[in-house]
Amino acid sequence: MDKKALKKAVIDIVLMILIGCVVIGATIVYNRNYKKKSKGKVLNNGAVSVASINIWFCDDSLKPYIRNIKKSFEKDYQVKINSKYVDKDTLFESINEANKNNRKAAPDMYLFPSEKLESAYLGGMSKDIKLSDEDMSKLSETGIVAATYDGKMRAYPIMFEEPVFVYNKDLSSTPMKTFDEILAYAKEFDNTKFPNVTDILKWDVKELQYNYAFAGEYLNFGGKYGDNAEEVDVNNLNVKAALTYYNSLNNYFATDINTVNYDSIVNDFNDGKIVYTMINSKDLKKLDKVNYEVTKIPDMTDILKTRTLSFTTLLAVNPYGKTVRDDNNKEYVDKLISYMLFDKTDIVEKKSDYIPCVKNNTDNTKKAIYEQYEASIGLPKFEYASGFYVSLEIAMGKVWEGKNIDETVAEFENSLK
Repeated sequence: MDKKALKKAVIDIVLMILIGCVVIGATIVYNRNYKKKSKGKVLNNGAVSVASINIWFCDDSLKPYIRNIKKSFEKDYQVKINSKYVDKDTLFESINEANKNNRKAAPDMYLFPSEKLESAYLGGMSKDIKLSDEDMSKLSETGIVAATYDGKMRAYPIMFEEPVFVYNKDLSSTPMKTFDEILAYAKEFDNTKFPNVTDILKWDVKELQYNYAFAGEYLNFGGKYGDNAEEVDVNNLNVKAALTYYNSLNNYFATDINTVNYDSIVNDFNDGKIVYTMINSKDLKKLDKVNYEVTKIPDMTDILKTRTLSFTTLLAVNPYGKTVRDDNNKEYVDKLISYMLFDKTDIVEKKSDYIPCVKNNTDNTKKAIYEQYEASIGLPKFEYASGFYVSLEIAMGKVWEGKNIDETVAEFENSLK
C-alpha cells in the first residue's frame, strides 16, 4: 500500500472512531436524562420501570397532609403518588368495586378510622402486616390496639385525636387529680379577685367525645381490642355509680345541654373566662392567649375512675393494589408506609392537626397528650356496633338532664342488641 492510500485508510479509521464516540456519548447522555426524568427504578435488563402509588383517604381535613406527603415523597423517590378523596360512607364499597373492575385505579393503600377495621379485614381489603420489635416499640400501645383485629395487626396506626383536659395556670397553680378536688376549689373560689371568670368548669356536655370519660372505665363493648361482639357489659353497678356522679356535676355547674356551644367554650377559655375545660386535641393551636397546661383528665373521685375516648386513623394496604402486586415496584409501597409511619411524622403535626401515633414526649404538653392517649380506648370495630356512639351520646344526654339512670342504662343496653 502506497503512502497516499495508507494515509486515507488511517483517516477513515479515525473518523469511524470519532463517529462511534459521538454516538456512544449521545446515548449515555440520553439515558442519563431519561432515567433522571423517568419515575421508578432501573431494572436488571436496563429498562426503566414507571412506578406510581394510589392512596385514598376519607377525611377531608387530611387534604393538606396528603398533598405534602405526596410532594415530599415524589421529590425523594421520583415515584408518582395518585391521591383520591372518597366519602367515608362509601369507602369500602368503592375499594371493592375498583378491586373487581379497575385494579389500575384501585388504592394501593388507604387511610380510614379504626372503628372500620373489621370491614376492611373481612372484606379482604387489608393486607396483614409485620413490624420489627424495634419499630413496634416506637408506637403507642393504644395505636397498636386500634390497628389490631382478631389477634393480629391488620393496618398501621398513623395518627390520632382525642379530648384533652386543660386548665388556666394563672387561676389554678396545680393540676387537680379528681373532679372532687375541682368542686372543692370551686366552692372556695373568690370571684371578686377574678371578675373575668364566668365558669370554673365547663365543657360541651352534648358531645360524647367529652362525656365518655365519665363512664368509659366501666363500659365493656368488644373487649380490649373492640372486636369481640360476645364481650359486652354496659349495665352494671359501676356504670350507674359513675353516671350518678356525672349527673351531680350538672347540679353544681349547671351547663345547659341545649344551649352549650363548643366553639364558645374554646374562645372563653382562651379569654381567661373558664378555669377548667375539655377540648379536642386539634384545637390546642387556638389557645394563643391563655397561659394553660394540658393534663390527664382527673378521675371523678379517689374510687370512681375516668377513661377517655380516642380516635385513631389507620393506614391499610390493599392486597389487590396495582403496585402492591408489582414485584418490580412494590418496594415503594413499603417505603411510603415507612415515610408516613416514622419518617415524616412532622407533616402530621404541621398539616393535619392530628398527633402521630409514634411516641414523642419532647415537651410537657406532648407528654400529657400521649399519657392520655395510652389510657384511652377507641370505638368498637365490629359492624353492628356502629350505633354505639350515637346511642351512648343520647343516654348520657338524658342522664345529664336528670332522667332515671336505671331506665336510661337499660334503654342503652337494649339499643345495642
